[in-house]
Amino acid sequence: KHHRHHQLLQDSTEVRSTVPGSLGADGGGGRIRGARNGASSSEGAAGVQRNQQRKERLTKSPLFRRGKAEQEAMLDDIIRRLTTGILEKDPGTKSDLLESELRYLAKHCGKVMLREPSLLDIAAPIKVIGDIHGQFSDLLRLFVVGGFPPKQRYLFLGDYVDRGPQSLEVVALLFAFKIRYPNDIFLLRGNHECDETNKVYGFYTECETRYSPGLWRLMNGAFNCMPIAALVNNRVFCVHGGLSPALYSFDQIRAIKRPVKIPENGLLCDLLWSDPKENQNGFVSEQTLLTTSGRDLTLILFVARTKWRRKGTNSSQASPC
Repeated sequence: KHHRHHQLLQDSTEVRSTVPGSLGADGGGGRIRGARNGASSSEGAAGVQRNQQRKERLTKSPLFRRGKAEQEAMLDDIIRRLTTGILEKDPGTKSDLLESELRYLAKHCGKVMLREPSLLDIAAPIKVIGDIHGQFSDLLRLFVVGGFPPKQRYLFLGDYVDRGPQSLEVVALLFAFKIRYPNDIFLLRGNHECDETNKVYGFYTECETRYSPGLWRLMNGAFNCMPIAALVNNRVFCVHGGLSPALYSFDQIRAIKRPVKIPENGLLCDLLWSDPKENQNGFVSEQTLLTTSGRDLTLILFVARTKWRRKGTNSSQASPC
């Protein structure tokens, strides 16, 4: 990635002082670990207690006690407001979702994704979609052209947030679809689905400005639950970043326990951060946290390359045929 991970960790330290605590990997929005920089331990304990009480009030709210039919009706209403409700307005129109609705989506989508394996096995046909990065109008256009779930099945490869102006709408719609139609839409994790990254590149600011820092923490808790990679028809390997010199078997990916934060190095870091690169063989570590891989390694990702090219697909790397 052209945004380097180790620089992100340094940059995020400056922002962390404005964030009340950090995210824990418990999938339910995270535990608040510690207090603001310079705060006393008693103030930190009080902050933890307030956040715990807020989470308890939320989980006791009517949104979380509805039956299946009521929840499906609520999800249909959220999807309608995010699709036809916004398509009828000017591009860039912000949604009218309540924070309680967004919290519901984060909490329940995290549970849905934890029921899936870290390495998904998916049958074709399915549309595979790359980075969205907060461009909600592009996401809506994609669904208008390609079809909305469940009539069309989708596999998203991550990077839903940051940079663009409507990360919350992107995540809300994809989470709502995932809860409503879990077998028709699949959401892999990207390197921006990480609190250390998205507190620097826009998602934290969007959550804080429009709702609250607590929503940002809860969303990152859901991101920690996302699957890592997918196999389509047991032939095509899909992942946000690329390969890893530590990867010898797909069982290693299946063995990744979630919820999990992205580490600074190792297999999971490589899968989300590494990049294929032209004119290179093997692996090259250009810096501490970025690995690139050459054409000889990425060939295994496209075992049906020649057959599929006649149907309109291509590769970012030179064809061996």
